[in-house]
Amino acid sequence: MLVLLLGCPPGEDGDIGDDDDTTAGDDDTATGDDDATGDDDATGDDDATGDDDATGDDDTTGDDDTTGDDDTTGDDDDSTAEVDQDGDGWTVAEGDCDDSDPALNPADADQDGYSTCDGDCEDVDNDVSPGLAEVACDGEDNDCDPATLDAVDGDGDGATECEDCDDSDSDLNLDDADGDGFDTCGGLGLAGDCDDGDAALTPADGDGDGFSSCQGDCDDADGSAYPAAAEACDGQDNDCDGSLPPDEQDGDGDGWRGCDGDCDDGDPGVYPGAVEECANGTDDDCNGDLDCDDVACGAQPDCAVGGFVLVTASDFEMGSPVFEIGRDFDEELHTVTLTRDFLIGATEITQSEFETHGGFNPSHFDSCGPDCPVEDLTWSTAAAYANLLSLAEGLAPCYEFANVECISYYWAGQAYEDCMNWVNLGIRAADISLAGVSSPYECEGYRLPTEAEWEYAARGGESSAFPNGGNFTPNSDTCGSVTLLDNGTYLEDIAWHTGNSYNDTRAVGQLPANGFGLHDTVGNVREWCHDLELAYAGDAIDPWGALTGTNSRIHRGGSIIECAFAARSAERNESNTNSAMHWVGFRLARTAP
Repeated sequence: MLVLLLGCPPGEDGDIGDDDDTTAGDDDTATGDDDATGDDDATGDDDATGDDDATGDDDTTGDDDTTGDDDTTGDDDDSTAEVDQDGDGWTVAEGDCDDSDPALNPADADQDGYSTCDGDCEDVDNDVSPGLAEVACDGEDNDCDPATLDAVDGDGDGATECEDCDDSDSDLNLDDADGDGFDTCGGLGLAGDCDDGDAALTPADGDGDGFSSCQGDCDDADGSAYPAAAEACDGQDNDCDGSLPPDEQDGDGDGWRGCDGDCDDGDPGVYPGAVEECANGTDDDCNGDLDCDDVACGAQPDCAVGGFVLVTASDFEMGSPVFEIGRDFDEELHTVTLTRDFLIGATEITQSEFETHGGFNPSHFDSCGPDCPVEDLTWSTAAAYANLLSLAEGLAPCYEFANVECISYYWAGQAYEDCMNWVNLGIRAADISLAGVSSPYECEGYRLPTEAEWEYAARGGESSAFPNGGNFTPNSDTCGSVTLLDNGTYLEDIAWHTGNSYNDTRAVGQLPANGFGLHDTVGNVREWCHDLELAYAGDAIDPWGALTGTNSRIHRGGSIIECAFAARSAERNESNTNSAMHWVGFRLARTAP
């Protein structure tokens, strides 16, 4: 090794320091050359630059070839241009515009005339390339310009213009935020959801009333509730104004509202069915009749005699027990059930009342005066009066007449109304039936009380022989003027009979009323009932006598020409429908509305 170094010193013609002018390692430009410059210093440079530093070059670039270097790191040829640096299959020499990015190369993969180096942003889709027109809402950037991408959310509501019915209004989009099945855009003939934060508000008309909850329908499952609907007294806000009207509210807490008939919702004592106080200036029961004009006040001491009493339906024992003194054979005791409340006259019909509506006064005792009971009239005439009173009050008459004969003129075929005057003096005979109903209890208008109604009302709640709770004793004078009863009272305190009336009628209502408010049920005049004569046949519900087979009608209650025993509440009697007697009158009844 030492030998070789000594044999080949720097500057001689060896492989390292040749002296020709054509190689990079000659001896006029490398270390230790001895050419014309005369440089042979430690730098080895002897050219015009005079450089002998560590760079080892003596030209203007610092190297002595075209690349500016002459070592292994700075070669002076073009070999890198032919290397595929990014592995995309293309070199710079082959046109790769960025050999550090494999996504950029000169290939036109989709044959649309543009490569990724030309700006094709999707070189596998020939519908995408620079310069193409942007296709609306296809989800692609057709012209490779992000600024014109169609999927832009213009209003910031999270939906692009391609998903949004109005991309300029953030309140309108296809998102159903409240999950009610409706978006704010609408469609299929419906408007959009008016409040997509409230599932209770939708544009659908669920009940078919023409209004949706978005249009103010407060109950879209009820076709009777919608804006401007009529209130229906059903406890609902039918017109959807947010409140119930005053007449649908129970202002006084009595359980009744104005729309239910409460005529004063500020007074808890006033409502339909309340007890009428007959001198307080208030229509307590809201039936339109004030105080003594109310049918319930006829028997009240604060009112003039007259009017009607409301009797509540119930069971009672009709007839008399076998041990009742004065009992007759046709008074078999049995249970009767009345199923309908009814109104019955507090007194017998007076002569004044009959003349007002009946058109004349048939009474034998006309000198007794207008407040005395009307009498001496047939059952048919009493029924005709009931019809006339019904018509006067706008009620449907209970009785239908055919083959009518007036008292003064006997030929048949007259209208019953034609008999009711001073000329014809009532009805002698007629074929009479119920008008369009199957029982008298179904009549709307006035009628004669059934025998069961009469006895129940006449007893006034008592089961004794008389409505004051008394019975005859074995020692009672049943046909005298002083009749002591077993309860220490006297019959004459409550009844006009032959023993104390001297066979003359008396003004109605002079003696005390019974427990139901009825006067003169025992005495004064007997009273026609609706029923045709029929023997009792055991327990009954709403009985009303025979349907056919007789022309005799029941009358009850004792009279001025009879002894005291005839005044018992259970006592029965009957007469021909066409008979008129001066000791028989009537009082009216009516099924409660």
